[in-house]
Amino acid sequence: MIFTFLLLGIGCGLSIEASNQMKLIQDILESYDRKTKPTWDNNKAINVTFSMDLYQILELNEPQQFLLLNSWIIERWHDEFLFWHPEEYGNITELRLPYDCIWLPDTTLYNSLVMKDDDSRRLLNAKLTTNITRKAVLVELLYPTIYKFSCLLNLRYFPYDLQECTMTFSSWTYDSKGIDYLPYADNIGTSNYLENEG
Repeated sequence: MIFTFLLLGIGCGLSIEASNQMKLIQDILESYDRKTKPTWDNNKAINVTFSMDLYQILELNEPQQFLLLNSWIIERWHDEFLFWHPEEYGNITELRLPYDCIWLPDTTLYNSLVMKDDDSRRLLNAKLTTNITRKAVLVELLYPTIYKFSCLLNLRYFPYDLQECTMTFSSWTYDSKGIDYLPYADNIGTSNYLENEG
């Protein structure tokens, strides 16, 4: 009998939390327009911090001068239109939403040879964390991607050569006054890097 009451108590607690979450999602998305840059001052740039973790070099093609990489990307920015007060929603401070519910920066690899990102985008959920001090929500978008991009390669001294390839990321539609990209770290992450065999 006690066991039944405990389960009912846990179930009720979960339903209150779920109803708070559902109300929060409904309230913040009710008048939200994902096509609008999420700042009250349209003259202010959205700062997007960008980080990349290299997972694997899939192909290094000297004749065609390109590199194929498998990597993880994390983009972070503040959205003023999604802000909520946690105390009004059962002290919820963090939420996850499908990527297509919210505004996203149109981050583009400018020297890409392939302009398709639908396959990785369908996996996305954005993590939202409310920030009372800033009156905005920190949005974190983590996604896997494969980049195929141009790179001038010279393998004359292989295997003792050193190659330097540059990737240029920015917004396709905004200049730096609209969206400003900043590195999250000084280097590309390699903690999960897989060495090529052979």
